[in-house]
Amino acid sequence: MDQFPCLCYCVKTTRLREAMNGPNFYILLLAGVLVNGQGVRWENQLDQPLHFNCPSRQSISYINSQHNNVYEDRVWGFECKDTFVYEPICHWSPYVNDFDQEFTFQCPKNYVLTGMNSYHSNPHEDRRWKFYCCRVNSYCNLKCLWTPYINYFDEDISWHVPSQNYLVGAGSYHSNPHEDRRWRYQYCTQKAYC
Repeated sequence: MDQFPCLCYCVKTTRLREAMNGPNFYILLLAGVLVNGQGVRWENQLDQPLHFNCPSRQSISYINSQHNNVYEDRVWGFECKDTFVYEPICHWSPYVNDFDQEFTFQCPKNYVLTGMNSYHSNPHEDRRWKFYCCRVNSYCNLKCLWTPYINYFDEDISWHVPSQNYLVGAGSYHSNPHEDRRWRYQYCTQKAYC
């Protein structure tokens, strides 16, 4: 009788080791990490400043964010894509909002959004925002569209700039009961030598 518990334990342990050495285990492990958000690179910590710029000659192609109800703040992640054939001319906007205020920001004509900067206020539980815009002289923006709001309050954000388009603007409004913002984005196609 004493050997049966050991036999069951040994069989289960052997099967577990075999399963862990198979390729499906690593796929499941990676999926679990990504689902739990551990594979995402956040550019800021909660209640801390955000300062993000794409590498030279690139623009923002993906925006990811998670809201935390304890801190009443968001962490932000971005991806970038190749955009400019030459070194662009760039500049930061001033802050485009005060705390708790709605804003609509558009890069200047024919510029593309390549960076974002913000800082958080605990008394307001909100952020002030400014944006980094770049351009090269021989390109112009066409067929610009605004998204609808892409998130509800306290929801995650996961938004890709549509293929063959470039991010050029952002709009947002704040809710004091939720202590969060809803977001929408503007994007355009680009044409060379216009």
